[in-house]
Parts: sequence; structure tokens; C-alpha cells
Amino acid sequence: MRISKVEPIPILVELPAGTKAPISVPHAEQTASTIFKGYRTCLVRVHTDAGLTGVGECMTRLAPQATAAVVGEVGEVVRGIDPVETSVAWSSCSHS
Repeated sequence: MRISKVEPIPILVELPAGTKAPISVPHAEQTASTIFKGYRTCLVRVHTDAGLTGVGECMTRLAPQATAAVVGEVGEVVRGIDPVETSVAWSSCSHS
């Protein structure tokens, strides 16, 4: 079994105006209007040549589209690797 495709899915869910930080965030008063206008994340589907699909998430406070671009690049590096061999995938990414 080998990774055949890595599919990033950037997501922005708008939050109601005036949503406050649920946790303590450094410099919240300067960033709240941007950070808390929506929930941002990037889902990742990892497809294999055996027909299995795994799903993961890359949380981000600002740019899910930028995160998706990075995930897409990483996907090119890990294509062809056995998804069970996570140490091989990490090694491939860190030495690319």
C-alpha cells in the first residue's frame, strides 16, 4: 500500500460578529477582529493505491489556503510512501 494522493481542504467558517477569544491569546485586542471572525482549519485526505483514505487536520489561526498550499507540496514528497511508515514520511519531509 502506497500514498497515491494528498488532498488539502481549506475551511473557513464565519463566526458571529463580536465573538470573543475562548482562550487567552497574546495581543488579542490587536488580532481579535481577524482571528475571531472565523474558524480556520485545513482538513487533509490521504488516499492510498489500495483504496483506503485517511483524514487529518492542520489547524491554523489565519490562512487555511496557505496551509493547504504547504500540505499540497508535502503531498508531492510523500506520494509513493507506505502510510504506515510514518518515520519514513517524516524523514522524507525533513530532508527535502
